[in-house]
Amino acid sequence: QISSEVTIVFAGRVNREKGIDLLIQAVDRLCRSYKIRVMIIGPTDIRNGGSGEKYVQELNEYAHGWSIDWVDSIYNAKELAAKMSEGQIFCYPSVADTGETFGVAPLESMGLGMVPIVSGLKCFEEFVENGENCMVFDHKAENAVELLAENILYLINNPKRFEQMSMNAILTSKKLDIKTIADMYMSVLSSK
Repeated sequence: QISSEVTIVFAGRVNREKGIDLLIQAVDRLCRSYKIRVMIIGPTDIRNGGSGEKYVQELNEYAHGWSIDWVDSIYNAKELAAKMSEGQIFCYPSVADTGETFGVAPLESMGLGMVPIVSGLKCFEEFVENGENCMVFDHKAENAVELLAENILYLINNPKRFEQMSMNAILTSKKLDIKTIADMYMSVLSSK
Protein backbone atom coordinates (compact mmCIF):
# COMPACT_ATOMS: atom_id res chain seq x y z
CA GLN A 1 0.00 0.00 0.00
CA ILE A 2 1.27 3.45 -0.93
CA SER A 3 1.33 6.11 1.78
CA SER A 4 2.85 9.48 2.54
CA GLU A 5 6.16 7.72 3.23
CA VAL A 6 7.28 5.76 0.18
CA THR A 7 10.17 3.34 -0.17
CA ILE A 8 11.56 2.72 -3.64
CA VAL A 9 13.72 -0.38 -4.06
CA PHE A 10 16.34 -1.31 -6.62
CA ALA A 11 17.85 -4.79 -6.46
CA GLY A 12 20.65 -5.89 -8.74
CA ARG A 13 24.21 -5.07 -9.64
CA VAL A 14 25.01 -1.45 -8.83
CA ASN A 15 26.38 -0.83 -12.30
CA ARG A 16 26.13 2.27 -14.52
CA GLU A 17 24.20 0.30 -17.12
CA LYS A 18 21.38 -0.17 -14.59
CA GLY A 19 20.54 3.56 -14.70
CA ILE A 20 20.48 3.97 -10.92
CA ASP A 21 21.74 7.53 -11.36
CA LEU A 22 18.44 8.35 -13.12
CA LEU A 23 16.53 7.04 -10.11
CA ILE A 24 18.57 8.99 -7.56
CA GLN A 25 18.31 12.22 -9.58
CA ALA A 26 14.54 11.74 -9.99
CA VAL A 27 14.03 11.16 -6.27
CA ASP A 28 16.26 14.13 -5.47
CA ARG A 29 13.81 16.35 -7.36
CA LEU A 30 10.89 15.01 -5.34
CA CYS A 31 12.25 14.53 -1.81
CA ARG A 32 11.82 18.18 -0.83
CA SER A 33 8.05 17.74 -1.16
CA TYR A 34 7.64 14.01 -0.46
CA LYS A 35 9.07 11.58 2.09
CA ILE A 36 10.84 9.05 -0.12
CA ARG A 37 13.36 6.44 0.96
CA VAL A 38 15.56 4.73 -1.64
CA MET A 39 16.93 1.28 -0.87
CA ILE A 40 19.64 -0.11 -3.16
CA ILE A 41 20.27 -3.85 -2.73
CA GLY A 42 23.21 -5.44 -4.49
CA PRO A 43 26.92 -5.58 -5.11
CA THR A 44 28.79 -2.34 -5.72
CA ASP A 45 32.29 -3.73 -6.21
CA ILE A 46 33.68 -4.33 -9.70
CA ARG A 47 34.58 -7.96 -8.92
CA ASN A 48 30.87 -8.75 -8.43
CA GLY A 49 29.55 -6.75 -11.38
CA GLY A 50 29.15 -3.34 -9.79
CA SER A 51 30.77 -0.16 -11.09
CA GLY A 52 32.86 0.37 -7.97
CA GLU A 53 33.27 2.91 -5.20
CA LYS A 54 33.53 5.91 -7.55
CA TYR A 55 30.01 5.20 -8.89
CA VAL A 56 28.64 4.75 -5.36
CA GLN A 57 30.18 8.10 -4.41
CA GLU A 58 28.62 9.71 -7.50
CA LEU A 59 25.19 8.31 -6.59
CA ASN A 60 25.52 9.57 -3.00
CA GLU A 61 26.42 13.04 -4.34
CA TYR A 62 23.15 13.15 -6.33
CA ALA A 63 21.26 12.84 -3.04
CA HIS A 64 21.15 16.37 -1.62
CA GLY A 65 20.16 16.39 2.05
CA TRP A 66 19.03 12.76 2.17
CA SER A 67 20.76 9.38 2.24
CA ILE A 68 20.50 6.28 0.12
CA ASP A 69 19.88 3.11 2.14
CA TRP A 70 22.67 0.79 0.91
CA VAL A 71 22.10 -2.94 1.50
CA ASP A 72 24.72 -5.58 0.71
CA SER A 73 23.85 -8.42 -1.65
CA ILE A 74 21.30 -10.86 -0.24
CA TYR A 75 21.60 -14.35 -1.71
CA ASN A 76 18.82 -16.04 0.25
CA ALA A 77 15.55 -15.71 -1.72
CA LYS A 78 13.34 -15.44 1.38
CA GLU A 79 15.59 -12.85 3.00
CA LEU A 80 15.73 -10.85 -0.23
CA ALA A 81 11.94 -10.95 -0.60
CA ALA A 82 11.52 -9.83 3.03
CA LYS A 83 13.90 -6.90 2.53
CA MET A 84 12.32 -5.88 -0.78
CA SER A 85 8.87 -6.04 0.83
CA GLU A 86 9.83 -2.99 2.88
CA GLY A 87 9.19 -1.05 -0.33
CA GLN A 88 6.11 -0.24 -2.34
CA ILE A 89 7.73 0.73 -5.65
CA PHE A 90 10.44 -1.26 -7.40
CA CYS A 91 12.52 0.76 -9.85
CA TYR A 92 14.66 -0.88 -12.52
CA PRO A 93 15.75 2.02 -14.75
CA SER A 94 18.25 0.02 -16.84
CA VAL A 95 19.82 1.79 -19.81
CA ALA A 96 21.48 -1.42 -21.09
CA ASP A 97 19.70 -1.69 -24.44
CA THR A 98 21.54 -4.89 -25.32
CA GLY A 99 22.68 -6.15 -21.93
CA GLU A 100 19.41 -7.17 -20.27
CA THR A 101 17.73 -10.52 -20.89
CA PHE A 102 14.25 -11.22 -19.49
CA GLY A 103 13.99 -8.81 -16.58
CA VAL A 104 13.53 -11.23 -13.70
CA ALA A 105 13.99 -8.64 -10.91
CA PRO A 106 10.94 -6.53 -11.89
CA LEU A 107 8.85 -9.68 -12.32
CA GLU A 108 9.91 -10.91 -8.87
CA SER A 109 8.95 -7.53 -7.38
CA MET A 110 5.50 -7.92 -8.94
CA GLY A 111 5.06 -11.16 -7.01
CA LEU A 112 5.57 -9.15 -3.81
CA GLY A 113 2.81 -6.72 -4.80
CA MET A 114 5.25 -3.93 -5.59
CA VAL A 115 4.56 -1.74 -8.60
CA PRO A 116 7.65 -1.61 -10.80
CA ILE A 117 8.86 1.34 -12.80
CA VAL A 118 11.04 0.16 -15.66
CA SER A 119 12.83 1.70 -18.60
CA GLY A 120 11.50 1.12 -22.10
CA LEU A 121 13.70 -1.89 -22.86
CA LYS A 122 12.45 -4.69 -25.11
CA CYS A 123 13.22 -7.34 -22.46
CA PHE A 124 10.35 -6.09 -20.31
CA GLU A 125 7.73 -6.22 -23.09
CA GLU A 126 6.89 -9.87 -22.33
CA PHE A 127 5.15 -8.97 -19.08
CA VAL A 128 4.77 -5.20 -18.56
CA GLU A 129 1.64 -3.27 -19.38
CA ASN A 130 2.30 0.42 -18.84
CA GLY A 131 -0.28 1.90 -16.48
CA GLU A 132 -1.79 -1.52 -15.75
CA ASN A 133 0.80 -3.55 -13.82
CA CYS A 134 3.76 -1.15 -13.92
CA MET A 135 5.00 2.18 -15.19
CA VAL A 136 7.39 2.53 -18.13
CA PHE A 137 9.51 5.58 -18.90
CA ASP A 138 11.62 6.48 -21.93
CA HIS A 139 15.18 6.10 -20.68
CA LYS A 140 16.55 7.49 -23.97
CA ALA A 141 14.69 10.80 -23.75
CA GLU A 142 16.64 13.96 -22.96
CA ASN A 143 14.31 14.45 -20.00
CA ALA A 144 14.50 10.83 -18.75
CA VAL A 145 15.01 11.98 -15.14
CA GLU A 146 11.84 14.12 -15.29
CA LEU A 147 9.87 11.27 -16.89
CA LEU A 148 10.96 8.89 -14.14
CA ALA A 149 10.07 11.48 -11.48
CA GLU A 150 6.62 11.88 -13.08
CA ASN A 151 6.05 8.11 -12.88
CA ILE A 152 7.01 8.09 -9.19
CA LEU A 153 4.70 11.05 -8.55
CA TYR A 154 1.83 9.37 -10.38
CA LEU A 155 2.07 6.33 -8.12
CA ILE A 156 2.32 8.45 -4.97
CA ASN A 157 -0.58 10.74 -5.90
CA ASN A 158 -2.94 8.00 -7.11
CA PRO A 159 -3.24 5.49 -4.25
CA LYS A 160 -6.35 3.76 -5.64
CA ARG A 161 -4.68 3.30 -9.01
CA PHE A 162 -1.55 2.10 -7.22
CA GLU A 163 -3.58 -0.57 -5.39
CA GLN A 164 -5.11 -1.80 -8.66
CA MET A 165 -1.71 -1.89 -10.35
CA SER A 166 -0.28 -3.79 -7.37
CA MET A 167 -3.02 -6.42 -7.70
CA ASN A 168 -2.43 -6.62 -11.46
CA ALA A 169 1.30 -7.04 -10.83
CA ILE A 170 0.65 -10.00 -8.52
CA LEU A 171 -1.59 -11.61 -11.14
CA THR A 172 1.07 -11.08 -13.81
CA SER A 173 3.75 -12.72 -11.67
CA LYS A 174 1.51 -15.73 -11.06
CA LYS A 175 0.96 -16.15 -14.80
CA LEU A 176 4.70 -16.02 -15.43
CA ASP A 177 6.14 -18.27 -12.75
CA ILE A 178 9.37 -20.17 -13.42
CA LYS A 179 7.58 -23.28 -14.76
CA THR A 180 5.51 -21.21 -17.19
CA ILE A 181 8.60 -19.38 -18.45
CA ALA A 182 10.51 -22.66 -18.83
CA ASP A 183 7.58 -24.17 -20.75
CA MET A 184 7.52 -21.12 -23.06
CA TYR A 185 11.24 -21.51 -23.79
CA MET A 186 10.88 -25.26 -24.41
CA SER A 187 7.96 -24.63 -26.76
CA VAL A 188 10.02 -22.16 -28.78
CA LEU A 189 13.04 -24.46 -28.87
CA SER A 190 11.04 -27.53 -29.91
CA SER A 191 9.37 -25.65 -32.76
CA LYS A 192 12.71 -24.98 -34.45
